[in-house]
Amino acid sequence: MRNYREFLRMLSREPGKPTLFEPYPSQHLVSQIIWRAGSGLWDDVESTVSTLISFYDNIGSDTVIVEADNNSIDRILAMGKELPSGLKFTILSDDTGALAAADRHDSVCALATKNPTVYAKDYTKPIIFIAGRDVILGIENSIERGLAGVYITENIELLWKRYNDKIALLGGISDSIISSAPARIYERIRAVHEMTNGRACSIGTGLLGADADYLGFISMLHMYNTLSEDKK
Repeated sequence: MRNYREFLRMLSREPGKPTLFEPYPSQHLVSQIIWRAGSGLWDDVESTVSTLISFYDNIGSDTVIVEADNNSIDRILAMGKELPSGLKFTILSDDTGALAAADRHDSVCALATKNPTVYAKDYTKPIIFIAGRDVILGIENSIERGLAGVYITENIELLWKRYNDKIALLGGISDSIISSAPARIYERIRAVHEMTNGRACSIGTGLLGADADYLGFISMLHMYNTLSEDKK
């Protein structure tokens, strides 16, 4: 049973079961996972949110990640009633108005943003920064701003060892997802989880909008779900 509280536990840097954070699934990948296709999946805000709920529920995520802006946030939050039991939204936005609205809503467990001017002191829910190319600067600035986590592209092992006592790191295996065989992906994810014990670390590709290789993504999911079963 998925539970958003596990995601919050990870962001609090407490050990536990593996969690998953995948903020930029392509429409093509989503269609492959949910076995449905067509423009109707993405026609409007409500269709898009419904499709993403199905995707994140299918992959076993503890949170449903939805991009929002000031124009769409109210319609997205109204879809909270469609969330399966145990799941809550993580709202991804660079608009502070949308983040503030999400921060007040019970269907939201966390916020995520690329906005470097967002500070934890201005919100009640934990905030994840989506780091760009300068990952070290992104992590260190996020620590200064009191944020809970940073989504990174690669080098999860090295960066977790350096920063895990200060901030959670999410993603960070894009190089394996793009270029490695399934067995190598299994091996790496198991090793990362054994190193971190699910503390301050969430499994994810680290890709920033690029279309994930289907076999690589499925391999990541297989090991994530295997590790989740082992923790029961």
